[in-house]
Formats: sequence, C-alpha cells, structure tokens
Amino acid sequence: MPESDELIPARFPPPDAGSPEPVILADDRNLLLAYYIARTGPAASSAPTDGHEQAAVIKFEGYRQYRFGSPNDEALEGHELSKRGLRPYQPAEVLRSSWIAELERMNSVHHRHDPSDFAGLRHIVIPFHDSTFECVTRRWSSELRDAPGDLARVLVERINQK
Repeated sequence: MPESDELIPARFPPPDAGSPEPVILADDRNLLLAYYIARTGPAASSAPTDGHEQAAVIKFEGYRQYRFGSPNDEALEGHELSKRGLRPYQPAEVLRSSWIAELERMNSVHHRHDPSDFAGLRHIVIPFHDSTFECVTRRWSSELRDAPGDLARVLVERINQK
C-alpha cells in the first residue's frame, strides 16, 4: 500500500450496521447510491428490526470509477486501507489517493492527457455490512429520504425528478 493514502472521516450518513442493503444505479457520468442509514437516538433501541425508515441517497457527479463488493465487515481488515484506519460502517475520504494516481497513470497514454484533470478528484469509501463501496468522483450531493420499501424504486424516483 502506498504511503500516500490517508483517511479522514467523510460526511455521509453512517449505514445501518445490520442491513444497509446498498443499491447502485449508474451511467457514464453519474452514479446514485442508496442505503439504509443507522438509527440513532432513543427510538433506535425500540425500532423494529424488520423494517427501515430512512435511506441516504447520494449522487456522485462526474465519477471516474467505482468498486463494489468484497470485503464485508468481518473481512474489512483485509482491505489495504484498514491499515490507514478504515473501519466498518464509517464512511471515509482518501486523501492523496493511490487509486486516483493509478487512474491518472492509465490515462497518461492519451494524446490529450492533462494531469490537472485528475487534481479535483476525490476517493470515497463506504464500508457496509456485506460489502464495501468505493468511488473516485468529482463531487457529490446527498439527501435523506423516507424509504419504506425497495431502494431501487427510491433511486428510480430520484432520477425521474431531475
């Protein structure tokens, strides 16, 4: 693991530790990620375990690449960023990302390559219960939504709002 990768907390709602059920919808320019959020406050302990009430919907604009899958929370220690402080259910941003540097190196063979195109990119990591999401993106926005059912439907509704 390169010495450059440094983690700082990212301002995303923390995912539910039991069943965040992340869903992704992406095209060539934008990516939407939805997941159930952690319950907090006095109602958290009495909340039903078979239903969720709120989800985070995050729109990554101008993303370059994303990864989604292993490791889960029990194997997160095997992720190369765990040595830098990556912890289950704690969204993080990677400063001086080796992944962004790798993407820039790959693009360097292009005849119009401009290293400054990579300067504003940001590397986000969100560890979930059964998977880990990572994204290199230009910017993002997030919102909380009531989500009593299918998260895929929540994303389709969000896209249709424009």
